[in-house]
Amino acid sequence: MFLTIFFLTFLISPLSVFANTDPFKKITVMSKSAILQKENKDSQLFRLRYKDNVSVTFADQTEITSDELDILVEAKNLKGQDKVKASSDPVAGSGVKQVLFKKNVCLKRINQTVWADEIKLFVQDKTCKILGNVKIEQKKASKKDIPVTTECEEAFLKWDAQEVTLRGSSSKPVSTTIELAGLLNVRKKKIS
Repeated sequence: MFLTIFFLTFLISPLSVFANTDPFKKITVMSKSAILQKENKDSQLFRLRYKDNVSVTFADQTEITSDELDILVEAKNLKGQDKVKASSDPVAGSGVKQVLFKKNVCLKRINQTVWADEIKLFVQDKTCKILGNVKIEQKKASKKDIPVTTECEEAFLKWDAQEVTLRGSSSKPVSTTIELAGLLNVRKKKIS
């Protein structure tokens, strides 16, 4: 039971970009080039494309690097922003529909790192898909941390429900290594 609870907590904490601090208070995006394009199929959709050495830092100090970044924004949600009621939801009325990190993606948060081919954040649905060659690692940074490494083909996260689903394949099953050395204190009882 302890390992199951720990494992779920470990997996959800690094993947939840929307954890304790509102990460959208400030986002810094850097890359060698950026393009703003209007989507052909819907005049209200715009795509921001960043290419080459993309680096994103969120307000909660989560950092994501990748070769490419696409952000899909719906312009109609941006009209009348001054009239949008205050909400505890950091993305209410933001207009951001999807954030897609592509190629050589690395997410770093405190002592946790996630590597993948792609990370798709569906902001309004509060879900995240991590796809292709997924590796999730937590290192020991404090006494209560347990070093864990998980590898799989894809991970799907619902951060409101604190639920994560890991999927593997017959050629690459879900693999988890938990380092328990020194964590289990077994005391010898003296028999009277």
